[in-house]
Order: sequence, then C-alpha cells, then structure tokens
Amino acid sequence: MMPTRPRVAWCVPALLCALAACSQTNVTFLTTALVGATADVDVDARTLELSRGAAIAFECSEADFFADYFGPCRDFSVESDGDAVDVRRVHLEQLEDTRPPETHTATGGGVSLTAENERTGRVLVGRAAGAATLTISSLTGSAELEVQVLE
Repeated sequence: MMPTRPRVAWCVPALLCALAACSQTNVTFLTTALVGATADVDVDARTLELSRGAAIAFECSEADFFADYFGPCRDFSVESDGDAVDVRRVHLEQLEDTRPPETHTATGGGVSLTAENERTGRVLVGRAAGAATLTISSLTGSAELEVQVLE
C-alpha cells in the first residue's frame, strides 16, 4: 500500500466507453490523514485503509470526449453500502486574486471567490471499524472503492 499524497489521481474508464476510451471519471485524493492516523490508498487495487475518526478529502472530475467536456463531475454522487464510513459534502472553491498585478497592496480589495467550474468533492470519515464499498458516480460512469476502517 502506498500512503496518500495530495493530488494522487485514481482514473477509472467509464463502463460503456472503456474500450473506445471515450470518457473517463477521475477521483483525486486531496488530503492525507493527520499524524498518527492512517489513510492508505492502493490505486491499482482501488482500496483505502482509513483509521476510525480519520478523514480524507477527494474530488471528482470527468472527461467526456463525445461532448467535448473536461471538468468537475456532473450528476456527482457517492453512496456507501455500510455504516463504517460517513460521506460528507465539502466546498472546494478557492479564492482568486482579481486585482491587476500593479495594484497589489496589503490593504487593497479585489479578492473574489471563483465558481466558474464548481469543483465536486466529498470528505470521507472513518466512522466505525469495518468494511464498506463506495460507489462514486458521475454522468460518464461510476467506480467502486473498497474501504476498510481500522480500529
């Protein structure tokens, strides 16, 4: 197992277009567990080991080559088949400095929130020791992630 690192991508071809490579759903883990906790992702096996009480954030993006779309997952949902994990919404937008470069001052205004391409993400929390299967779905397909919550 390899430990999670920010921006570790897990790419899963969509079911209907796997052979033609016409679409793709990507799950990118954005955070690691706190010191002393576990959040180990095995990208090839599509498994995650998570300490009870630990949290890890991820986002979903998709590429639909027929529709010429590359961006956040549309019709994004995450479902769990057990009580070992909680899946919670997370807001992933970032502040962007909209001031021209020559006007940057400590007191100047112009910082705004960008929401042109709303990022789609969730936080996964280890609730109780046990196993769960997450189904991560988007308009282009779905993928499963096996989660083992450790005591």
